[in-house]
Amino acid sequence: MTLELQARDATYLLDGVTTTFAVGFKFFKNEDLDVYILDRTTGALIKKALLTTDYTVSGVGKTAGGSITFLSVTDLAADRNLFIERQTQGRQSKSLKDLGRFPGRRSEDMGDELAAGVQDARALAARGVLVPVNDAGVTLPPASQRALKILSFDATGLVIDMLDLTSGSGGIIGPQGPAGAVGPQGPTGAGGTVSLPSVLALRAFAVPTAEASIELIGDLAANDGGSGTFYFDPNSATPDDGLFTIKPDAVTGNGRFVRKIENGKVSLAALGAKNDGTDIAPLLQTALSASAATIVIPKAINPWSWKTTVNAVEGVKLEIEGEISHETPPDVPAYYAAGSEGVSVLVTAPITAGDFAATITAGDEAGFAENGWCRVFSGDVIDPDRTGTTQAELRRIKTVASGLITVDAPFEFSYATTVKIVPVTMFVRPVVTGHFKINGSGVADSDRLFAKFFLCVDPIIENFQISRADDRAVWIEDCVGGGVFHWNCTDTQTAGTGYGVSVVGCSYGIRVHHWTTSDVRHAVSTNNVSTRGGAPSVDVGFGLILGSPLLVGTGGVTDPIKTHAATLKYDLHHVTIMGGTNNCILIESPFASIENVKCVGSDTAASILLAQRSNIEAEYTIRDVELNHPFDEGIKVFTGAGANTARIKFVDLDGVRIRGGGNTANMIQIGFEPTKPIGRVSLRGVWVLNSKSTTHGIYIADCDTVRVIETNVLNFKNTGLRIGDGVKRCLIDGYNFESGGVSTEGIYISGTAKNVTIKRSVLDGKSNASSKGVLIDASVTNTIIDDSVEFIANITNITGEYWPSGRGIGGFVTVAGSTPTVTSGSLFTTIGSTAGTYFINFKNPVPDIDYDVVGFATGNGGGSMHASSIAKTGFLLALKDATGGASDSSFKFSVIPFAR
Repeated sequence: MTLELQARDATYLLDGVTTTFAVGFKFFKNEDLDVYILDRTTGALIKKALLTTDYTVSGVGKTAGGSITFLSVTDLAADRNLFIERQTQGRQSKSLKDLGRFPGRRSEDMGDELAAGVQDARALAARGVLVPVNDAGVTLPPASQRALKILSFDATGLVIDMLDLTSGSGGIIGPQGPAGAVGPQGPTGAGGTVSLPSVLALRAFAVPTAEASIELIGDLAANDGGSGTFYFDPNSATPDDGLFTIKPDAVTGNGRFVRKIENGKVSLAALGAKNDGTDIAPLLQTALSASAATIVIPKAINPWSWKTTVNAVEGVKLEIEGEISHETPPDVPAYYAAGSEGVSVLVTAPITAGDFAATITAGDEAGFAENGWCRVFSGDVIDPDRTGTTQAELRRIKTVASGLITVDAPFEFSYATTVKIVPVTMFVRPVVTGHFKINGSGVADSDRLFAKFFLCVDPIIENFQISRADDRAVWIEDCVGGGVFHWNCTDTQTAGTGYGVSVVGCSYGIRVHHWTTSDVRHAVSTNNVSTRGGAPSVDVGFGLILGSPLLVGTGGVTDPIKTHAATLKYDLHHVTIMGGTNNCILIESPFASIENVKCVGSDTAASILLAQRSNIEAEYTIRDVELNHPFDEGIKVFTGAGANTARIKFVDLDGVRIRGGGNTANMIQIGFEPTKPIGRVSLRGVWVLNSKSTTHGIYIADCDTVRVIETNVLNFKNTGLRIGDGVKRCLIDGYNFESGGVSTEGIYISGTAKNVTIKRSVLDGKSNASSKGVLIDASVTNTIIDDSVEFIANITNITGEYWPSGRGIGGFVTVAGSTPTVTSGSLFTTIGSTAGTYFINFKNPVPDIDYDVVGFATGNGGGSMHASSIAKTGFLLALKDATGGASDSSFKFSVIPFAR
């Protein structure tokens, strides 16, 4: 085989857990592998691992390579890298005997090992310092002569000149100036660099005659952690702050040493902060006040100690990368920004001790400037056992324009106090993504809430838990866009307002998705009167509400879903509500869509209440909803009273199922506002099952047009479907009714309803006493019952006046007595045995309809009836030449309409 050019090393990011690592290239001895542990950030060598002591090797001699396995994870910290390299030893490990066999495998291995050695040697040489191919080689002096010397070259580029570091003559020569000096007192030329041990030495340094670069290797003393590069500005008159500006002792007027700022950031450690338990707050306060640069608290071996309050400075950013040990007294903030503008803080490290809310606190009306940001809560669990009597707070942080506030890591906030607080209040573009958890005290306090977002643009609040809120767990007010996602709220107080999420005054759509609540007075409530313009709307979905199901009067969960009239549009979908006091869902928005919702129980009122209280024509859609055991109405829709309330344009129910429950209310009640009738009501695929209501399964009144399609009321105790006052047109098609008690009607058409058509329906009275298939009030006009309607086991199939249609005649109303009589306005009647001419006056003849008369004689007397002449004169029909038989005979007739 051949050994192609291939990788001869591998690098892995260590995680502190993994111990086995692949070696993806061929090696010939275990000793051919060199294994190093490196610092991930700097690349510095931490340790060269030892074979058999630190690791073992497998796969030697295999073309595909093998692996190494560490014997422990001690050296494999997550901030380190592993580097594996092959260094073939350059040996001849195999021999061939004279006149012996010449196996191909052995000769291939011998060639491979030699080729690998050449590859390794070339790789090693490539890392060296080389002279060009046309230059002569360079020989260094012996070690004794090189000690404490700097390597340099003469004008020919070949002769080595060793400059003495101990004599002060070894300064690095700038491109234009004469030789400089290294050391505390050595002079420097233009562009030269001087290394000094401390700020004190910098002040005492001779003032340069031209701009110089001065490197500090300490703050108070050499190598104490301080550092930085300074240059001399001969025109500066800025006061000496000991950090960014240093006044030389020899200068009486202008001229200052000025710290160079790289990338706009300065490390607090470079300014002299000590990582030994010393309070960093005084130095941090000075640094914030002295510079417009971003101050960075860097990562360190130990947590930084923060013991006193630091006041934020307008326009100056703070970044916390290192772990903080907060040691201020209870309720004393570590970082305070009261009344400031242009403040920015970024926290990307844990805060391990004390009260977090007092650790990073922006005070009342603290401001974050345009394009500023606040990124907090990036630490671990904060303040899990707060028991103090008072409580500082992170509140009223605000930005303007495109400022951004981010909360993006785990944090927990607990307390047992009656102090009225707002742990988190944010303004303008908050992004809260941090699995945060807030636990309340359980003390009733109607003014306390947990998180408020006010005047925010696209706020994102997600992954949090809140328990025992006495007011609102999360309050979103006057925001634009955004949403609340993946949250859980439990046990808000019944004595307070008790909201899970309250959305007030928001526009352009707030989404509340993927959530659960338990024993929360109002899980989601909205009242969107927006001062920011736009169309206020809320999308609520993928939620679970756990209340007190099926227990009347238990309290604790009042109107779990509630929205006020000011919310323009409300979408509720994929939500399950397990019990609630009053309504499960109360929506007063003019545009509402409820879809894929399940409600179990409502203690005192309707499961779903849609109440139009706005001045915009309302549109309501309810689809794929299941309601179990409602206390009163399953669904109630009506237009509120008042001169300024617009009517409801339409109500659509599709795929609604109501099971059981019922008290004295209608399972579905729509309308009942004669001054503002609903434009259209449509029921399709609706089921009302096993209800014990003493009133109606479905009751619709004061609507222009009603369509009841493929709807079922089964095992119902009272009237299945009632079409009441104010209904102008109604089609009932594919309706099925089964009686579940005495005195039931499958369909009851009452009051001033008119133009009702019934077809393809089944009405089963189950032989219950007084059961009626259809009951029609005398005041109803123009009812048509198609012969496709099937009546089963009713005591009376039809009571009242109607137009039969289709092949059959339908039922008749009997007028008792032997004297010929005609009831004025009747559509059908019975005439006694006396012949004569009779007139039938129709109350509301239908335009474009021709009429015929069908009649027959009944009784023992026989006889016949003839409709020999039909004349339509206005509202009058004349029937002539009717003759009868015996006195106990009677004649029945019906007027049949035929469309032209």
